[in-house]
Amino acid sequence: MNIFQNIMLDQSKIETSLGCPAGDHKAIIRRQTHFATMTGGKGFRTPAKTPRRDAQGMTRGQRKRAAFERAFNPS
Repeated sequence: MNIFQNIMLDQSKIETSLGCPAGDHKAIIRRQTHFATMTGGKGFRTPAKTPRRDAQGMTRGQRKRAAFERAFNPS
């Protein structure tokens, strides 16, 4: 590798990593383009979490509904 390739490699590492402030307007555009092509233009998304279950396998909503039934419909 020559010096120019090293400079470009260092610059691309800075521009394509999150958390590093962009130096100029062109660097911001290059970063936006890089991440848009990386995600296919759809952006980043976090998948929805599944409800937490207790030892009996019930969710919080199921426990609340069961307590309501026991309190107001005693059999």
